[in-house]
Amino acid sequence: EEEEEEEDEVPVNSPGGSPSRKLNSSLSSTSSLALSQRPGVWLEKVGQGMGLLTGRKRRFFVIEANQICYYTNEDKGVPRDKKGAIRLCPYTVAEVHGKRILIKTPERGEVEARTWDLLAKSPKLAAQWGTLVWDAISALPEA
Repeated sequence: EEEEEEEDEVPVNSPGGSPSRKLNSSLSSTSSLALSQRPGVWLEKVGQGMGLLTGRKRRFFVIEANQICYYTNEDKGVPRDKKGAIRLCPYTVAEVHGKRILIKTPERGEVEARTWDLLAKSPKLAAQWGTLVWDAISALPEA
């Protein structure tokens, strides 16, 4: 059985100067220390396609280097049963709209452009996770 993620415990990196980073300006400096202790978050992923099996699927998301991996399970914060990954590049766009996090990946070679639609339990959780995604994208080297 999957453990329920507590919505207010997603760690964030230290706030920066850009407007998109003001999302974490009210968080304590100890929040960034929890990043290594709590590497992921439970979100719902909206399926892509036209089949009947698309819909919302609960997944455990973890940022790993230049990608966001998602899993069906986790045990004490350790991801289990990988289902897929969202590859990040400097041209990936992350947007937060209330509880929704949209991650837009550009077309690259034979890989089509895609918008990943993720749903958090609260706008606060979406803002915190969106900041982590933005930080991961901005840390990537230019192509």
